[in-house]
Amino acid sequence: MGFLTLPYQGETRMSRLSRNDGTEKIGMDLHRKAEEILRNRFLGKGDKAIRNKVCPLRDAIERNVKPGMTLHLTFTGSRWPTAAVYEIFRQFQNSRANFSIASLTVSGPLMILVHGDMVSRVITSYCGDSYHTIRPNPVYQRAFRDGKIVFENWSVLTFVLRLMAGAMKIGFVPTNSLMGSTMAVDNTDSLKVIEDPFESGRELPVLKPLVPDLSIAHALASDEEGNAIFFPPYAENLYGAMASRSGTILTVEKILPPETIKRYSYLVKLPSQYVVSVCEVPFGAHPGGVSNLAVQEVEGYMEDYEFFDNLHRVAKEPEQLDKWIAEWVLGCDNHDQYLKKLGSEKILYLKGRLRQDSWMLESKELMAGIDLESDYTSLEMAIIAASRRLADLIKDKGYSTILAGAGLANLASSLAYYRLVDKGRPVDLMVEMGLYGYTPRPFDPAILNFRNHPTCKMLADVHWIMGILMGGRNNSCIGCIGAAEIDRFGNINSTQTDVYIGGSGGANDIVSCSREVLSLAIQSANRFVERVSYVTSPGLKVNTLVSTLGIYEKEYTSGEFVLKGFFPDKRFSSDEENIRHIKENCGWDLRVSTEVEKIYPPTPEELLTLRMLDPHRYFLGKID
Repeated sequence: MGFLTLPYQGETRMSRLSRNDGTEKIGMDLHRKAEEILRNRFLGKGDKAIRNKVCPLRDAIERNVKPGMTLHLTFTGSRWPTAAVYEIFRQFQNSRANFSIASLTVSGPLMILVHGDMVSRVITSYCGDSYHTIRPNPVYQRAFRDGKIVFENWSVLTFVLRLMAGAMKIGFVPTNSLMGSTMAVDNTDSLKVIEDPFESGRELPVLKPLVPDLSIAHALASDEEGNAIFFPPYAENLYGAMASRSGTILTVEKILPPETIKRYSYLVKLPSQYVVSVCEVPFGAHPGGVSNLAVQEVEGYMEDYEFFDNLHRVAKEPEQLDKWIAEWVLGCDNHDQYLKKLGSEKILYLKGRLRQDSWMLESKELMAGIDLESDYTSLEMAIIAASRRLADLIKDKGYSTILAGAGLANLASSLAYYRLVDKGRPVDLMVEMGLYGYTPRPFDPAILNFRNHPTCKMLADVHWIMGILMGGRNNSCIGCIGAAEIDRFGNINSTQTDVYIGGSGGANDIVSCSREVLSLAIQSANRFVERVSYVTSPGLKVNTLVSTLGIYEKEYTSGEFVLKGFFPDKRFSSDEENIRHIKENCGWDLRVSTEVEKIYPPTPEELLTLRMLDPHRYFLGKID
């Protein structure tokens, strides 16, 4: 196609004026000037004024990270900016950096900063391990026991709301979460309860903005200025990066030309004005992953579950973790050496696992390892019974969405989903970090499994999922969560006892904002307690409790759980002996319904579906 030519329409008034002044300018000169402006200014290739912020990661950390800072580590697009965390450790080893770490979840490789005595405060919604299972982390437990750092606990939604308020530069932000929890008591410096100015008699928690000193984020790609592409789900979004006083150190998988970034402008979530440095560090999130279903110029990769699991094992002994750090962090002078040590075979493997059909390629091998013969376990019975009850509540009360916690709750919700689908009853599964309307794929029970992303009806963020679709005006959501401790009133503790368990995650938001909640827990006298030692989630909406021994429903007159159904146990010769065993494993004086029901065992189809969802039995545990 040729260049656009402007039609010449003879002398202009300006050309006539020019001749009257004795000049030789004619109309054609102006015509050519207009064409020159059109060619060079309006039809030019990209912007001419580029603020190049590209630098090595080492320089970015050295110039911008200072002792005593509140560092915000972004959970958007990937779990952590791992390469930057390693470089911070290299530069601040053997020094009391006195950082405050603000991160939606503090897990995985972030533990090395705490282990290295670089952190005095952790601000988070969850502080523990994620893979292969959700579990306490030895490093944080040691720090909690020794009183070395302060753990400032929030829920997923309230952590994000505080960052959003910081980014918007507003004095406070209201929430529907946290009322009745220990978090509301512990965080009075940053949470106040006021009377709603527009609804008389209603108490409203309001949150102080969270304004970090510096944010560090890892993106899929950006240009040299730092206009950054993040692929959904967006989790906490980029509020923290936009709230930070000193801006954001941005690490990216790849730096792309400005015209390419503009082609994907609908995926750009962080504009360059918030970025102080851009560092190209491929695989910079590892052992986290980077999802990518659209940007052809960059490859994404799955999370490295095995790497996580090994890190959890070595963290149990401080000396072993020291050796791991010496090998993987201090033993690599820079990120290139880290990738060389990781190896091309592992890198290609993790890239390949992100393929949308990769789970089918693994299915034959995984199916061969599933036990098809063994009888069901008490944990499998509990999950299946919970899924049945969830499905019944959804049908009876007309709920349209389920928001589940990780682990057992996620497995029960997935089974309930398929149970309803088989009966032609639609329901949408949601995950707090931004997944809506997904179909659970088999063989990987991780709630943030990248392989579920292509099955979603929508990919959003925490604010959309938790604040609106689950807790908003027109929500029709039932929640399903686990419990480390639970009492007779349904109050749940997933934060701390005499050890640090992990934190709320989205549990408090689910209990505070959904229509009602079913809780699923392993039963023992030290888990089913008279009063929980820490109220992560108040029990007002927790109406159903399913344990490894039976099913409980809340009596509305007393607000206490009553045993409504029990699972037959072959060890006992009578139903009375079975129920007596259940009462002995309850920390309060348990009441039993006069019409207590014996729950029928799993069907072969229920049991096989469950085992296909968790073929490695990460959450299901060993078969006796």
